Amino acid sequence: MSFDVTKKSIGQLFTGKNFYVLPAYQRPFSWTSKEAMRLLNDLMLSYVEEDQNPYFLGMTVSVLQELDEGPTGSSLPSIAKAEASVENAIEINGVIDGQQRLATLTILLAVLRDLSEPGSEREFIRSLVEVKDASIHPFRLVLFTNDNDIFEHLIQPDGSTLIETDNADLHQSQENILHIRELFKKRLSQMDPDHRSGLLKFIIDCATLICVTALDLDSGYKIFMGINQTGKKLAISDIARALFLGSVPAEEREAVTIDWRQTEEILGEEFDGIFSFIQRIHGRRSEKIISENIAISKLAGGSAPYIKNVVTPLAEALIYIKKPEVRNIPEDHAIHRHLTMLRWIKNDAWIPPAIQFLSSNKNQTDEIDQFLRELHRLVFGLTVMGLGDSKRLTRHRGLIRNIMDSTHWNKSTSKLFLTTDEQKKILYQLTFNLYSSSSQSSKLMLLLLNDVIAGGDLQFDPADISVEHVFPRRPTKRSNWLKVFEDANERDACRSSLGNQIPLTVKMNNKVKNFDYAEKLEIIFPEDKLTGSRKPTEFAITNQLLSINNWDYATVMENEERYLDILKKTLRLEGPSGIELRRAKQNGKSNPTT
Repeated sequence: MSFDVTKKSIGQLFTGKNFYVLPAYQRPFSWTSKEAMRLLNDLMLSYVEEDQNPYFLGMTVSVLQELDEGPTGSSLPSIAKAEASVENAIEINGVIDGQQRLATLTILLAVLRDLSEPGSEREFIRSLVEVKDASIHPFRLVLFTNDNDIFEHLIQPDGSTLIETDNADLHQSQENILHIRELFKKRLSQMDPDHRSGLLKFIIDCATLICVTALDLDSGYKIFMGINQTGKKLAISDIARALFLGSVPAEEREAVTIDWRQTEEILGEEFDGIFSFIQRIHGRRSEKIISENIAISKLAGGSAPYIKNVVTPLAEALIYIKKPEVRNIPEDHAIHRHLTMLRWIKNDAWIPPAIQFLSSNKNQTDEIDQFLRELHRLVFGLTVMGLGDSKRLTRHRGLIRNIMDSTHWNKSTSKLFLTTDEQKKILYQLTFNLYSSSSQSSKLMLLLLNDVIAGGDLQFDPADISVEHVFPRRPTKRSNWLKVFEDANERDACRSSLGNQIPLTVKMNNKVKNFDYAEKLEIIFPEDKLTGSRKPTEFAITNQLLSINNWDYATVMENEERYLDILKKTLRLEGPSGIELRRAKQNGKSNPTT
């Protein structure tokens, strides 16, 4: 992360050819009279107390802007780029955090200027608010949209704070600016000129800010997110919107903006992830999401083709995955089933290849069904294998390359398909290490089994489900379970066995604890007082316990073999059965899958 940290007085901050520009992704001015008057009162109190120590105003975070960078520069309003880009002495800071303080200090300086008599002091204050080389931009602080109109006409020009205004038809942010202006005028006009001059000198020399200057947007964004613990967070999509929409040619901008806004509204917070997905699809591993997307936009031919040919198709594919009902997409049962199961996965590594394929094969139902069926199998398999993030991302990057080579994704050598060795490893994990490797893997397999046993019931959210071990993993010493499972080897085998696991709601799982089997049945299946029968749960696989009187080693192994058989057929896994794997392990074979 590249950045510089310096302490600057207001005199150092507002000097020379330093510009402070609020990019389009920033929100309007939001300080009210409460925050502004607190700032002024604190400054006046420190001045009156003759405290010449630095008065700390807080922190700003900004990004050094080079106006010939394309989309980055396009978000900076009212700067004459051609002239600015050749001036070495110019420093243009895109403000990420600190806009409220900088704007309020500018209002304060402007009011002090207009209350001063013509002369050297007034000209000095003008040099803080204005910039002498007006061919670049006349004012040091450049806000965005409507707020800047108020600043450029009623705050920053010499004498403009004395202009009477009609506040009708103003935005709230504009009303705030003008109300603060009037309060400052009222308060400062009550001071005699010498005291105002003293206050000005105190502000210029002693009021200081810690200025964090990042060398790129990504670093600035990370710094801002690290220090801004309150308020609404600035999203990557806020920055992307300004960077790319701002540089679309004027004749195309309205239509492109409408499409962008509609997509953003549909996806909501999900839209923020599209830029990370784009980065991964294009094989870029850097954490600099914003900078990488700028580079991708240049390769695409600029912002307009980047939005049209990259962002929009992938965002539409993401809508297909996340919110198909919005686009009235005809529901194909098989596709719906695959997507529902993929959404059970916690990580999002599968999404980039999925949206790349969907965007490239729009309306090709058979191909989409085939691809999602294999992707669902692959993702579940990698999860059961316990593949780490790095290896999983590498696998998906290879798959994306296969997809981009449209003739290769469905060949046997494609990264979409599990190898024979991988299938054997999955079977080993299912038999011996499923829960110990990952409770998430157990939950996925139980949901998949439940779907098959129930005949297609995908209504569950994994977050609401907990894995219950019928024979407890840690039975108490006095537990009846130790009488049922006397053999230590059998106990070890059953603790980790898929045949010993059932899905329950989190609330129900907290109730059953380590109780004996009969007690667990009474809690899980309470008696209906009217009929006298046991009430089933919402899980078909769990309801099988109603027909099982005793839970012992034979029951667990029977369940395990049946469940493994179902999973082998559902996930199309080739390899030994659970019985064969356990027998091989008992015979001392270190790797029973070979």
